[in-house]
Amino acid sequence: MLGKPTRLQSCSAFLGLVLLGSIQGCAAIGLTLFGVGAGVTTGTAVAYSLDGYAYRNVRGR
Repeated sequence: MLGKPTRLQSCSAFLGLVLLGSIQGCAAIGLTLFGVGAGVTTGTAVAYSLDGYAYRNVRGR
């Protein structure tokens, strides 16, 4: 009976798929992963900026 996969197994499977995609030279997979990473980074930066702006305005400084 198979149990729930561990975090290490999940990460290994994900990295294996990324490796297989990069070996094939498939631009779609690489660009998708790049887009996801860029979107998360941009979203985090915007959230920090807006949170700081809201904090300064609510506190009256």
